[in-house]
Amino acid sequence: MQTFWLRYRGTRFPIRRGEYILGRSPYCSIVISNALASRQHCAVRLTSEGLAIADLNSRNGTLVNGKRLEGERPVTAGDIIRIGSDSIEVLLAESSAEKRAGSVRRGERHDTLDRLELESLPPPPLSGPGSIEEDSSTYTHNSTIELVVELVKASGTLPDRAERSPTIQRSIDTLVEVRMQRGRAFEPKDSARLLEAARALADWHADRKLDGWLHDIEGVLGADT
Repeated sequence: MQTFWLRYRGTRFPIRRGEYILGRSPYCSIVISNALASRQHCAVRLTSEGLAIADLNSRNGTLVNGKRLEGERPVTAGDIIRIGSDSIEVLLAESSAEKRAGSVRRGERHDTLDRLELESLPPPPLSGPGSIEEDSSTYTHNSTIELVVELVKASGTLPDRAERSPTIQRSIDTLVEVRMQRGRAFEPKDSARLLEAARALADWHADRKLDGWLHDIEGVLGADT
C-alpha cells in the first residue's frame, strides 16, 4: 500500500491507514489555523484502495484542485486540497533512493534560489514584536511581496517549478488573508504584482488545477488591476 503525506504550511504529516480529521479544533489530526475552516472541516482516509477525502458538512466547503468537493472522492500525489485560504498538498512518500536523489538536486540549486526558499519562512505573526500588525507596510511591501515575485521569476524556468508552487501559493494566501483580517487593501502596485505572480503560478500547471484558487485571488485583489 502506498504511503502519503499532507504538506501544510511547510510541515509534512504522514498519512497511514485510518481516518484523519482536518479542521480548526485542537483535537483534529491536523489543525488548520484558518478562520474560514470549520472545527471539523474534512476527513482524509487511507485504505487498501488508496487515499480519499470527504467534506464534513463544513461551513465554507472544501476544494480539490479548484473544484468544490461533493461527497467523497479519491486524491493522489500532486492534488491540492483547499480549506479557506490555506492549501494542503498531497505527496507520495519518497523511497530511500528518491530521497538521496532529491538531496543531490537540492544541493545543486543556485545559492540565490536557496536564499529565496519561502518554505523556510513561517507565516508572519499577527501581533507582537516584529509582527505584521506592528509594521505591516515594511514587512509586506519590502519583504514578502518581493520574495514572492522574485521566487516566481527565478523558478519559472526550472523543471521542478510545479513542485515549488504550493510554497509560493501559501505565501500569497498568507498575505491576502492577513490583509482581509485587518480590513486593509493593498496598494494598487502591490495588487498588480501579486496578481502577476499568481497568474504565472497558475500557468505552471497544464491541468489548470489552480484556476479556482486564481479566481479567488483575482476576486480579492481585483482582476482588472
